[in-house]
Amino acid sequence: MANCGRTALFCLFFVFTIQHCAGFWDFWPFNINKETTPSVKVIPETDGNFIHIKHFDESSLQVYIDSMNRFLEPYIKPIHGENLYICDFNNPPPEGRVCHFDRKSLDYCTPENDYSVRRDSPCLLFTLSQVLNWTPTVFNRSDIQDNTNSFSTIPAKVNQSITLAERENSIEKYIWFTCEGDTAADKEFLGPVNYYPQNGFPTYYFPFNNVDGYLSPIVGVHFARPVRGVVITIICKAWAKNIPLDEEKGLGYAKIHLLID
Repeated sequence: MANCGRTALFCLFFVFTIQHCAGFWDFWPFNINKETTPSVKVIPETDGNFIHIKHFDESSLQVYIDSMNRFLEPYIKPIHGENLYICDFNNPPPEGRVCHFDRKSLDYCTPENDYSVRRDSPCLLFTLSQVLNWTPTVFNRSDIQDNTNSFSTIPAKVNQSITLAERENSIEKYIWFTCEGDTAADKEFLGPVNYYPQNGFPTYYFPFNNVDGYLSPIVGVHFARPVRGVVITIICKAWAKNIPLDEEKGLGYAKIHLLID
């Protein structure tokens, strides 16, 4: 009985010791990030991604504005500002630094504009979840022309962006991003869609290495003239070769329901 007690105490001591060190060990099984590729995150967060814009209900509009303000607060007042670095495709972040995201580049989708929710053309903000050491594999023209892969239906907006970049021999590489109506009727009801600062996430923000102050890049999506009074189902997708698109499992995309009264 004494031996059993000593064994139990040793096991408990071992578990608590490992848990104490788990923050330093990527392989600790109880703290592993279950995601192996980034997922698409929608801001504001709502139940079932249902966005109901009520023009004559100021309190409901303010709920959405406050949610987006809270999300952007670290971008406006960074906690570890000393680690920020002004990045571009020629200047990726040095070791131990992270890329600054200029929230003013969101244009219509900024706090100063109330994210346009008080008009008939609301904005939503999108980002990707942080997955340790994940690096995107971007699309090129040959990937789109290959009808044997699951990405052969890539939207015209992404097709045009890739074609233009290759034609100009651009060094700019993106995880492309699109939002479209789910059905033909949804596409018609949704109307024009604008992206700020670009219809994609720059690759120099990746990989995420858990450096203090890291903030994911944002795409602001401005729905310029959606039809009022109908629920519009919108599918937003991140496009990279190593981001799987599986609608049954909800991978690589987000489904949003937009209603403007």
